[in-house]
Amino acid sequence: MAYCPNCGKSVPDNVVFCPSCGKSISTLTGSPQPQPASSTQPMSPQSPKSRTLRNVGIVVVVVVVAMVSLIIIGAASASTVNITAQNLSFDYTGSTSGYFGPSFQGGGNSLSVGGGSQFTETITPTNGALLLTHSINSISVTTPGFTLVTISPNLPYSLTPGSSITFTLTIQAPNTNYNGPIGILISTS
Repeated sequence: MAYCPNCGKSVPDNVVFCPSCGKSISTLTGSPQPQPASSTQPMSPQSPKSRTLRNVGIVVVVVVVAMVSLIIIGAASASTVNITAQNLSFDYTGSTSGYFGPSFQGGGNSLSVGGGSQFTETITPTNGALLLTHSINSISVTTPGFTLVTISPNLPYSLTPGSSITFTLTIQAPNTNYNGPIGILISTS
């Protein structure tokens, strides 16, 4: 039995090329030829099958990372804001007070919106004074993270005794989960 001088595999007698590596073996000695001392082995070309498997593995990793990223981003953007009530606080200035009712009034409708979206709230103050006209000077949202975008009708707004007005507030919700009341401060005179 002879051995290939290139790869050291046994080869049948009287062959011209090694069936394992394809190297010419015209000078066979019958014993394994010493391999040259080297710190690196010669690189054998990858078979198409191993390249395909490697490429499939890379594609699978990229797809998994993309899916996990989309899930995380989707979870972050799927926040919900649940408004459980309107807490109105009236800031009375001047010598009289109470003409729009108690300083604190709770109530209103429950509302659920997506985080980061805009929604509307309505408030309807009534001037309970018998003789004096009073004004709504400003309205603000006091709950952290919420932003008052618009008020309709515009302020200041004067109400004669016994009259009322419905204000429509457009409010920007925070882009986080929230569950609770929304505070609204109404400054009057």
